[in-house]
Amino acid sequence: DWNSTELTNNAFIGWSRGAYWFLTLEDFQARSPYAFVFRQFFEPFSETNSTTDNYGTNELGLFVQDKWQATPNLTLHFGLRYEAQFNGDPKNPIANPDGSIGSVRQAPSNDLRPIPQNIKSDTNNLGPRFGLSWDPKGDGKTVIRGGAGIYYGRTATIFMPTGGAGYRDSTGFFFPPPAGLTFPETPQSVIPVTPGLVSSVSFVSEDFQNLRVLNTNIGIEREVVPNLSVGADFIYSRTENARIGGFNTTFDQNTFPPNGTDQYGRPTGIDVFTRGPPSNTVFQADMLSSLGRARYKALTLKLKKGFSDRAQFLAHYTWSKDESNADAERDIGFTMGPSNSFDLESDFGIDERDITHRVVFQGTAELGKGFTLSGLGTFRSGLPIPAQESADVDGDGSLAIDDRPVDANGNIVPRFFGRQPAFYNVAMRLMWTRNLGAAGEIDLLFEIFNVLNNDNFRTTNFIFASPIYGLCGTDPN
Repeated sequence: DWNSTELTNNAFIGWSRGAYWFLTLEDFQARSPYAFVFRQFFEPFSETNSTTDNYGTNELGLFVQDKWQATPNLTLHFGLRYEAQFNGDPKNPIANPDGSIGSVRQAPSNDLRPIPQNIKSDTNNLGPRFGLSWDPKGDGKTVIRGGAGIYYGRTATIFMPTGGAGYRDSTGFFFPPPAGLTFPETPQSVIPVTPGLVSSVSFVSEDFQNLRVLNTNIGIEREVVPNLSVGADFIYSRTENARIGGFNTTFDQNTFPPNGTDQYGRPTGIDVFTRGPPSNTVFQADMLSSLGRARYKALTLKLKKGFSDRAQFLAHYTWSKDESNADAERDIGFTMGPSNSFDLESDFGIDERDITHRVVFQGTAELGKGFTLSGLGTFRSGLPIPAQESADVDGDGSLAIDDRPVDANGNIVPRFFGRQPAFYNVAMRLMWTRNLGAAGEIDLLFEIFNVLNNDNFRTTNFIFASPIYGLCGTDPN
């Protein structure tokens, strides 16, 4: 298959009118912000002419598969897929306003190199797959299924500097707001270009690769009585080349490494505003990298009743553990870059997708006289709560507020250390059906969602220093 994607009239000009950040309601009432963010444009660019047009990516996929019936009770499946993603180059330079190209490091290397002006394509993705289905006794009552395969994930263009970076505009983050600037004032939005003016940029690592996942699974299912079976499945996934940096997080490649720790053991001494950066040819340099990794394992126990005696149901329980040091997806509700850009492994642990326990039940029963009752119940552990420190402990000047806080006992808090309340939701449907023969059929439905009227939480305040830390917004559904 061939997929082609083109961006037309695409613009991201957030903060072009400026934004003040307040930690508390009292700070807002006192007009005392702790930060100011503002996007400024360099002549001749402005809000009205900073769109990106005709940027394209193309994807190629080739796949072959075969099935071999080795014995009457053993079936083997084989497959091989090739994938490639061809990325266009930025529509404008990744450069300073005067056109000069800076030099920064590219982790894990520390030597300074010119910032790449292209967005690397990924064309070496080969994914073999294998699966089996085996009835060990050949009696149709037991089946063992297993499989393994390598899979690749495309990189969305929103993480890429498709329009260039630094050349048209630059966003400044000030902690606290600049002297002389008071809420709600904003500086001039378009400024002239002067030689030597440096800006923040974003770029794609020369070693960037698309996400690669090794997925394995093994399971067994056994019919214990007619139409009733029990089963167990185990899944293990090993993810490499996961995203760190890009768009909504910061993986700055223009800082010195930490030169010390505070009393709790957190890295300090980057001090970008006093110690300065390694390179004066650019300001902040966020790199889209593939240096992250993730691990997932899950055990599922299930009970299934096929349709008989006018009823059927499926119930399963899953225990799982999801760990990574990669950046969260952009829609997860928060930004979280690495807490130490020189030690990515220090962030490895439970991530935002981890759900330790999950129980799901669904069933249908025919009640007679045309009535059918069905239901779905989901019960699971609460989603992990991230913890971020509003203070810039290590002095890297990062917007991502990525430093780890400490608890009351002085222990460094991991990226995700708590959970929201447990989630549970029950939905039911009662349907009445009347067959009208050649005229058709009438179905009347009565449905109830969230039968138990539970408050299921969607978002959590995750700034550790905030007085509303950990409080959730509710979803009435």
